[in-house]
Amino acid sequence: MVATVDNFEKSKEFFKSGDILNALASFTKALDHSDTSKDAIKKKLILFLENLLQYSKDNNLRDEEAMVFRTLGRTHSKFRNHVEGLKYSYQALKIQKKIGRKFRYC
Repeated sequence: MVATVDNFEKSKEFFKSGDILNALASFTKALDHSDTSKDAIKKKLILFLENLLQYSKDNNLRDEEAMVFRTLGRTHSKFRNHVEGLKYSYQALKIQKKIGRKFRYC
């Protein structure tokens, strides 16, 4: 559990510095080791990703936006909210197609 908190704190620090890619990498490590049965943790993780998404949109970071959508999709799927997860994953694929990136799959 300590590693989870450390990784989540690291991802917040990366976000504060504007480093979205490392924020997502640390977030993924935190998600892999988090207790997904607690609603408070779920809300905290989703809110963090929504903030990353808004930052990416506000700063026109299309590749990062796609990666955040993909991470939101994976996170919702991990929380057993598969329909919502698929919606976010689809948004990621649409953006990657639009910007001409090869598809990096979850």
